[in-house]
Amino acid sequence: MGLLETFGEVFSPIPLKRQKAKSVYKIVKDVYDMMNNEFDSITLIRIVRYKSLRPDLYDGTILRELRQLREDGKINFTVIDRRKSKYKKL
Repeated sequence: MGLLETFGEVFSPIPLKRQKAKSVYKIVKDVYDMMNNEFDSITLIRIVRYKSLRPDLYDGTILRELRQLREDGKINFTVIDRRKSKYKKL
């Protein structure tokens, strides 16, 4: 008798109820709303990765969604320092 047969009942997978994953677009919007008036992209990116449970999410993807939100008129911000990636809400 193998290990799996012996402990099959103990280690059998428990069916978990799947939840619909939030889109990166929605998470970026939520994080943007909670940010201070002035913020940097590094902080935004780290929080989005944490909230999305996707630590491998590319910086460019997150920043693209931020720009898309601005284009859609849902948020408004300006870049105050391109070199340090500092933004200011308007």
